[in-house]
Amino acid sequence: MYKRQVKTSLSLALVGLFCQQGGAQNIVYGRVIDKAKKPVAYLSITAAVNDSIVAGTITDESGAFSLNLPDGSYTLQASLLGKTLFEKMLSLAQSLDLGLLQVNTDMQMQEVVITARKRLIKRQADRLILDVKENPLLAGKNTLEILRYAPLVTVSPHTGAISIKGKPSRIRIDGKDPHMSAADLHDFLTSLSNEEIASIEIISNPASEYEAAGAGGIVNITTTKARKRGLQSTVHTDLTAARFISHQSSVNLNAKWNEKLSFRSFISLNQRHEPGKEDRTETLLDPFTRYHYVRKMDAQSNYVHSSNSLYYACNPANEFGLDFGYTAFTVDQGDTRAMSIKDVQQRFSSGDYLIRVDYHYYNLGFNYKLKLDSAGQDLRAIFDCYQSDHRQWDTYKNFYFDAHHIPTSSNEKRNYSPTHDKILSGQLDYKKPFKPYTFKAGVKYSSVDNQNSSLFENRLKGIFVQDDSLTNAFNYREQIFAAYASLSIDSLFNWGISTQIGLRVEHTKGKGEIPARSYSLQKDYTDFFPSLFLSQSLVDKRSVSLSYSRRIERPSYDSFNPTAFYLTESSSAIGNPGLDPSYTHALELSYDAAGLNALLFYDRTRGEPREILKKQGAKKLQYQWRNIDHADAYGLSVSGNKAISERLDLSARASWYGKYYRSKFADRVDNIHSAKGTLQGRIELGFTWPHGFKSEAAFEYNGPETYGQFQTGENYAFYFNLSKQLDKGLSFYLKLVDPFDNLRYRFKNVQSQVVTTQLRNGYKRAVSFAVVYPFSAGTKAEKVHIEKSNTDLRNRAN
Repeated sequence: MYKRQVKTSLSLALVGLFCQQGGAQNIVYGRVIDKAKKPVAYLSITAAVNDSIVAGTITDESGAFSLNLPDGSYTLQASLLGKTLFEKMLSLAQSLDLGLLQVNTDMQMQEVVITARKRLIKRQADRLILDVKENPLLAGKNTLEILRYAPLVTVSPHTGAISIKGKPSRIRIDGKDPHMSAADLHDFLTSLSNEEIASIEIISNPASEYEAAGAGGIVNITTTKARKRGLQSTVHTDLTAARFISHQSSVNLNAKWNEKLSFRSFISLNQRHEPGKEDRTETLLDPFTRYHYVRKMDAQSNYVHSSNSLYYACNPANEFGLDFGYTAFTVDQGDTRAMSIKDVQQRFSSGDYLIRVDYHYYNLGFNYKLKLDSAGQDLRAIFDCYQSDHRQWDTYKNFYFDAHHIPTSSNEKRNYSPTHDKILSGQLDYKKPFKPYTFKAGVKYSSVDNQNSSLFENRLKGIFVQDDSLTNAFNYREQIFAAYASLSIDSLFNWGISTQIGLRVEHTKGKGEIPARSYSLQKDYTDFFPSLFLSQSLVDKRSVSLSYSRRIERPSYDSFNPTAFYLTESSSAIGNPGLDPSYTHALELSYDAAGLNALLFYDRTRGEPREILKKQGAKKLQYQWRNIDHADAYGLSVSGNKAISERLDLSARASWYGKYYRSKFADRVDNIHSAKGTLQGRIELGFTWPHGFKSEAAFEYNGPETYGQFQTGENYAFYFNLSKQLDKGLSFYLKLVDPFDNLRYRFKNVQSQVVTTQLRNGYKRAVSFAVVYPFSAGTKAEKVHIEKSNTDLRNRAN
């Protein structure tokens, strides 16, 4: 009896064995079909020199494959389960399209289960790629958890902020800026599970085709898209118990009606209940005054997100895409605050605070791709429109006492702060390969309209009266015109060095206004951003790369806002409309091998924006945004993964980097001259138990770090996971986070006249239980029929 089913379970070992050689000069590609003209999936394609395999891959569901190879002669082989179905001699001096390769798959065999191990990290040109889809190490995790496995990337255990080389990185979803605030992006990434992610690209030193903004590089998250006809969907639900119960659910839907039309929809719902605690001490030395401030908070939030995409291909050369998204986010938070003031009078105060946040976000996007020829020449157009409305209400009740705890006074205040953003962008990109060169060019236009206002009121004789000393409004409009060009060379001067050189030009035009004060500021400047990448392939699938780029960091719109917001009665925070952009020269040397990635880097930044602490009067402090004169960052990051045995997997990363800040100020602010080295690391062990149970134990450490005037404290945490697939679809995951309760956020500031320390506890210790259920309808997996009697048959391409 002939068995027509081949079960495939791909993980690290098989593709680890047949990984592609980094930094190659030529692309060999084609598509494998059987005698019935149907694609053959999961076929092993290898290239060998003198019977030694130098590169390899596996055909996808459509039978397609591609290999990167230097100039030379190779034996190309296609095999299935160790049986050679096709063999061809190649002599390469340029890229080669092999077209359709027909093989005979009529070989008799019993049912076979392939258990393989996928390579977790891959190097591709100027980026590292974290392969997420179907990777067992990442099953059951959300995107924020998955990013903890990414090389070079650090995820703050307190805020979820994502950084590369110790600097904030820019997040892209399918190559686009989500235009979300840090808090909203955190909620979105926690709702996006591994089933919705195909891969994550880590671009630590972006080339000229990317926006010049962001010294911390780019993290691009690629979502899944329908590849087979029919309907595929995954339902993910997660229940978390910390101090309170929180819940999140998501549904990912992919539908492909025919070869032309496909649709994707992702919907998520988060409902969370989160406590927090903050303990802060601020000491002014002359005259001596110490403020000890304790804040306990309890927040309940509801988050709804929906993103939808429609794709239509008129023909193989023309493809249209339409995106629409909506996000609604609400938070209700109650605080109790107490402060003791140690000075001559020895006073005390307490307060009750109520905060409500309401946020709505819409986006509409259109993209079009035109393939101009079969050699890879194409043209792409993208248009996006984003709009957001953010409203916040704050109500404060403060009570004051003397040294004997006798009430002396009280007040009641409230604040309403609406913010409106509208962002428009359009870009056109062109690519033309003409071996051994590839030319890219493009233009982009973007505009931002940011409107902020704050209404402060005091309760006087039972009614609220506007406080003109604090009420403010600030509007900022910014336009960016950009153009770029780059040239890639497969082999520079026939030395085997892959090269890419590029230049980006950006003109920024901004205007800020404070209507009530008749105040305005102008920003009008043009900058040039060169980039250079060199990559050399080595033996045994290794490569070494050297890169340089110049980057810009424009101030955030919030940091421009000159409205003063009081943290306590003694301290406030204020923006700075006069902030200038900062510029970074970034130099990197990287080494990549199977299961190992290393990066050595040095960044020099002029004008980095940082918050500084200024003594404002005899007994008041104010946090302000300032440009830092000089900042250096340098370090080494190493990451790797290895299959210790058939059941045990190891994944680890470690980074050491130093920061050096130097700045002088003309007013009553201490000059900055600080330097500190930081060690960060994470190690995970995954184990497969009998009966399909899988477990994971992870340890993460983050050392103390400097940020200009401020230094953070160290913290560490343990993570434990247990999972089980109950049947072909349904799986459950049990996760334990920080059981020993070691996650604390500490920072201190030491000046000649001011000393501050702060301790925050977000109660990260939690247990969560997740259930994942994928299902499909109208799809048929490709079948492969193999007959043992034809094992020696080797067909050549027609």
